[in-house]
Amino acid sequence: MPLNERDRIEILMMIGVGDRMRTQQEVCRLFHEMHPDREPVSQSTVSRIERKYRELGHVRDAPRQGRPKINENVQQDVILSALENPHCTVRQVSRDLNIGKSSVSNIFKKVKYHPYRVRLIHELAEDDFDRRTEFCEYMMDHNNQNNGFIANILFSDEATFFLNGHVNRQNTRYWSQENPHWMQEYHTQHPQKVNVWAGIVRNRIRTIIEQQPTTYACLPYVAGVSDKLKKIRSKKNIGVRFRTVKKIQQVLPSNKDPVPRLLTKGVYELKCTCGKSHIGQTGRSIQCRIKEHQRHTRLGNTDKSAIAEHVHTNENHKIDYDNIRVLDKTTRYYPRIIIESLEIMKNNNNFNREDGYRLSNTWRLAIPRTSNLECHGQPSSTDVQPKIAEPRYITRSKIRQHQSLETF
Repeated sequence: MPLNERDRIEILMMIGVGDRMRTQQEVCRLFHEMHPDREPVSQSTVSRIERKYRELGHVRDAPRQGRPKINENVQQDVILSALENPHCTVRQVSRDLNIGKSSVSNIFKKVKYHPYRVRLIHELAEDDFDRRTEFCEYMMDHNNQNNGFIANILFSDEATFFLNGHVNRQNTRYWSQENPHWMQEYHTQHPQKVNVWAGIVRNRIRTIIEQQPTTYACLPYVAGVSDKLKKIRSKKNIGVRFRTVKKIQQVLPSNKDPVPRLLTKGVYELKCTCGKSHIGQTGRSIQCRIKEHQRHTRLGNTDKSAIAEHVHTNENHKIDYDNIRVLDKTTRYYPRIIIESLEIMKNNNNFNREDGYRLSNTWRLAIPRTSNLECHGQPSSTDVQPKIAEPRYITRSKIRQHQSLETF
């Protein structure tokens, strides 16, 4: 355990002066007897303390050598920054002076600068003081005339949401050595309406809470139908927001260069030489997903790709990667998986492992299905129908309309 200045002085007193001086061994034994719970000192330690006292006249530690922790010029720059802009942050001062944030915090702590938080007060006009005095005098006069006057008064208050005039007390600071009692006025009666109102009458509380719809639905506006649908949904606490059938983005031409279809997200279809097809969707580029199918087919990873499983299970079957059909370029997830399920539902001559996203029976009544075709060889005359319904593209507007019907 290192010795402090007080321990060194005590050792000097044990050494003594004149004819009563003790040897270094006696000093070590005496110090251990007086401090049995501490580590014993050695004779070299006693000799070093005695020599230091004879040379320097004290036993204090020598001043530390090397660069000081905080430069005086940097400290003055930090203090001047706080004086010029008391609302500055540690991060801002650190960026302006090109020093570390910990150094700025240490300087503020050294000079006893504290970040005081703003206190919000009500905004008062010049006439508000006289009005408050008149109100107090009016209440006192009527209360003296009628003891039950206050019991018949409804005291109310309201909670509002502000679009401006709001102050974030968490991110607002004032650096100073003393509390500046910094206050900032903000609006309490804003033109925006309240959503909660409360009143106190005698010992009772009355509240009015503006009920907001729990769910909103966005539907295209159809004359004669949308208004009736809005009334029906309002009874179920469902808000309805109408939109136009065509947006400005759909009407005006796009000046951007068209993106290749295989480099977009969406739903795709791959044909096999047997006549069946695989329908899939991807949130990355379709080209990237096709390369994964090719790699899994080459490596034989049948558990990771339905195409690889189909090719390795059936001999002499090849996928036509040169004629990839992009069914829809959809970036959003849910419309994409719904379109995939619709395409699988329309064409049952596929080798998909699953049917995709589970849809209700409403879709089955609206979408025709292609006829079944055999996998091996040419289809027989009994299997081919005179007229086969061609697959149709499903637009996102139709998907949203069907989703609205399902929720309704």
